[in-house]
Amino acid sequence: MKSNDCCVSRKILLPAVTYFLAGYCVPVHSNWHPPLRISITAQFIVGFSGIVPISWHTAIVTPVPKVSAPASLNDYQPISVTPVLCRIAEKYIVKHFIRPAIPLDAILDQFAFKPSGSTTFALVSLQHHVTDLLETRSYVRCLIIDFSKVFDTTDHSVLLSKFSSFGLPANILNWITDFLTDRQQICKLGSLLSHPVSINTL
Repeated sequence: MKSNDCCVSRKILLPAVTYFLAGYCVPVHSNWHPPLRISITAQFIVGFSGIVPISWHTAIVTPVPKVSAPASLNDYQPISVTPVLCRIAEKYIVKHFIRPAIPLDAILDQFAFKPSGSTTFALVSLQHHVTDLLETRSYVRCLIIDFSKVFDTTDHSVLLSKFSSFGLPANILNWITDFLTDRQQICKLGSLLSHPVSINTL
């Protein structure tokens, strides 16, 4: 099922998917037509068996201007969007499997990409450490490194090795591996869509 096959709000979809993930065979919502319930259920059954539905391997990339008058490709921010069911499955796996498996001491100094983190917390933490050090020192040196396109250049084999060391269930590890394999992108500009292009992931 493609992401634009039907328009279902998350307020309706999330409870139904929650029922399924809790052990029900079919998502329950009386307002849904049976074909829609069967389609959604089938995708999650396949997904949580360790195989990602084919349509979830494709993302729609929309170039969004970063400046008022873009003059080059560098003036655009590519926004990648995957099907809504795929995003729900991703959030479920992160919340219930990946995040609980990560040792807390491994992310104590991490401020991004976690619920309790933000740039404000990062600045407060830096100010606290610098102020604390200045109690016994005359100066403090800070080395700040900005990794360019860090998520675009992440070695997926290293990432999967890390996940494997966390002791994730085999079907979840297989799901992540399949999700990162044979991915495609389609560029959207206005109402125009490009042909699918394979991207180098693994």
